[in-house]
Amino acid sequence: MRRIVTIALVFILVLLSSVVSVNALFSSDKLDKDDLDISVEMGYNNRPIEGRWMPVNLTIENKTNKNIEGNLVLSFEGESEVRTSAPIVLPPKVAKTTTLYVYYKGHTRYRITLENDKGKTLYETTRHNVQSGNNGVMSVTYIGIMTENRDSLNYMMQMEHIQFNAYSNMLGKFNVNSAVRVEALDADNFPVSKVAIDSFDAIFVNDFDITSLTGEQKDAFDYYIKTGGYVIFGTGSSSTYAFSGMSEYVENDVGELTRENVMLWVSRFNQGGGIPKDIALNIVEIKDNNLKLLNEVKGVPVAYKHDKYNLYYLTFSLADNEFTSWAFNYEYIFEFLLNNTHALVGYGDGNNYYTAGNTVANILGHSSENFLPSILLIVVIIVVYMLIVGPVSYAILKKKDKRELMWIIIPIVVVVFSVTIFMYGYLSRGGGNVASTLTIVELNPYSDLQKPAYVATTVMTSSNGNYKISYDNDALFGSNLFEYESDHYMTSEESKSVEYRQDIKSSATVKGATMWSFINAESVVDVKNYGRIETEFIVRENGNMTIRLKNNTGYDLEKVVVTIYDKVNTFDYFKYLDTVDINYSPVRTIQNSYQDRVRNRVMSMFNAYNHGYGYYGDPHINSLIDQLGREEGIKAGLLLKLLTRKLGATEFSMSPQMHIAGFVVDGPDMNVMINDRKPSKTYNNTIVHQSVSLHGYVDLQSEEKYLPNFIEDFSYVREVKGDSVFLDDPQHYAIYEISAPREYIMHKQLVLNISTVEDVDIVVNNFLFDSNTLEYIGKGRSPFKFLMSEFTYRDYSVRGSYIYEPVREYVFFHIRIEPIDKSQPLTIESVTYEFSDK
Repeated sequence: MRRIVTIALVFILVLLSSVVSVNALFSSDKLDKDDLDISVEMGYNNRPIEGRWMPVNLTIENKTNKNIEGNLVLSFEGESEVRTSAPIVLPPKVAKTTTLYVYYKGHTRYRITLENDKGKTLYETTRHNVQSGNNGVMSVTYIGIMTENRDSLNYMMQMEHIQFNAYSNMLGKFNVNSAVRVEALDADNFPVSKVAIDSFDAIFVNDFDITSLTGEQKDAFDYYIKTGGYVIFGTGSSSTYAFSGMSEYVENDVGELTRENVMLWVSRFNQGGGIPKDIALNIVEIKDNNLKLLNEVKGVPVAYKHDKYNLYYLTFSLADNEFTSWAFNYEYIFEFLLNNTHALVGYGDGNNYYTAGNTVANILGHSSENFLPSILLIVVIIVVYMLIVGPVSYAILKKKDKRELMWIIIPIVVVVFSVTIFMYGYLSRGGGNVASTLTIVELNPYSDLQKPAYVATTVMTSSNGNYKISYDNDALFGSNLFEYESDHYMTSEESKSVEYRQDIKSSATVKGATMWSFINAESVVDVKNYGRIETEFIVRENGNMTIRLKNNTGYDLEKVVVTIYDKVNTFDYFKYLDTVDINYSPVRTIQNSYQDRVRNRVMSMFNAYNHGYGYYGDPHINSLIDQLGREEGIKAGLLLKLLTRKLGATEFSMSPQMHIAGFVVDGPDMNVMINDRKPSKTYNNTIVHQSVSLHGYVDLQSEEKYLPNFIEDFSYVREVKGDSVFLDDPQHYAIYEISAPREYIMHKQLVLNISTVEDVDIVVNNFLFDSNTLEYIGKGRSPFKFLMSEFTYRDYSVRGSYIYEPVREYVFFHIRIEPIDKSQPLTIESVTYEFSDK
């Protein structure tokens, strides 16, 4: 009986092992090419845009009678191979659509594979070429059009042919390699994720039923609006149902739409292009907590702006027959975006001022250099080793008459010193993985929602092998998220295969990394909410503005930079709940953020060496570390990277915008995990930034004191710190731009007040740009008075080219200030001016 039971048990075990082996063999067998049917939609309507998160919809049909499961891998080829994968389960005779999100950049071909849990390929497609929607354009403004009647809005596609260079000179940009790309959106392809909808710079809504969106799509649209996205609604009798799904954004308690919020579009077409007078315009009002369209009138198109969010309500339908047949309609819409929003992206040669080699990975990689072994200590150890292994050992053994023991002593000394050197090097640099992380958080001035943060991690590896990088919070990984160059991927060495896993716990894996090399991972991650920097605009009657900032982030900030066009303010420390004031004059002829100015101000804040005339040397990370030390040099490099590559650098708008950026003091770290373990050493830097539009704060009237604009590009000074200007050379002088209401010219005199540190006489002249000559105003001590009608001024209203609208109401003087005694230094603390009767 016992033998029978034993034989039965052996038979059952053999049977079970056979089933397992068959299943394992079956699951690892390759599938035939006819077993799966795969279709791919790359981006929206198969036109992926570089530098944006693109959805890739993979529809896979299982044509077999068996269950298929594994890891679905989308592999991109270009400068390096990047793999994005997600698990998939396909029952027999079933089709599924899986959406992967890819940061599309520099990719030329793709293929799709299905792998088992061991990484063995079960199915593989051929390689397919990727057709970029950029068509060679470096920076793209991506615009979505939500409509159920695409044919009526086809004219908006013509915005793709608008030359940005036609507008770039008035923004101080040159050779702008930028273009618009327009994409049709509907309920079938509208985004459901934050990164996907954030890829759009503006969204137009016309003849579209918002209630047709799914719950996920509505949440994404709501997130887009509440985080500052630009949404422009066309109105008209056929568009009223669009607002049935938007009641929150037209209720009085959220943001009342009033006649005071109305915005004239642009004035260029009052000249040559004309405006079709037969467009049916709708007077809009709030009634019963809903947006109402009243009687139709004829006239100039305008838009109502929501007073909290970046929502614009046009007074006409974008599908109006008279508007669609007008030859200038698409230019009109482009100039609406140019004049009233910050949606347009234009990166020009004039902004390419930052050292190209300063990638985020390169800067972060220098953090771990703190753990390099001391060269001096190594030299000392080697000298001691040479002494012991040679003359010291020989002298001791000779004295003891045991010289034959040298055969034993020398190997022992070699082993001891070799182990000592290795352990020192291992513990100081290679004793575990070293991670350096940068987190960049965009603060939201519009609501309590916060966009996912950009997080980059550079790891110095401790050994050869594969390295998986992940965080406590879920992340979406991609390559080149922050770089304009297309050749900076995950590693600093040769190209290696990188896989981004999009699963319950997303991760990035670098395969085949070598010991003590640097690998890099970039991602967007949901992080803790940092609140915002509260802004209060104290506008005087003359239009001069005091901008009051309050730190409401929950943390102290340091090394804070505030930029508005060419005006740059810096603060070494900005404590939590503290306030700071910035003076600003919005009426100016300069409408550009000068990146070299930003660079110099940042390096001045970090006390970098001033070579003279505001030149602070090479901003490459190695130079910064040499000047400032490692910690401060890395911070300066990271802040410069953000300011000169993103904030203001890509801005293409006639509407002023303020950018604020600074480091968080003792903020929470990202808890980066390397192969599911914490690294042995970590460095964490967090930068918060916020952008606030100043549009609308430009109406000027009369008052006592005005603030001029310091024109640094045409001045010749030693240094600028805040509002103070330093002159200490016989060739130095400072030029200020003064705006005067046009009606003041004939019956007012201008009173110029100049405050200086030194008690010296100064000379004041009116500088004429066109002829590069001077008109003498006066010399001595402040104040200086002169009749404006007796001096030459610049009047931009007579120019045919389009300029910023408020400038048309003013004329401009350019005042040159310098000491009479050229050997005397001069520090100009402030300049103000006022007007008095003759």
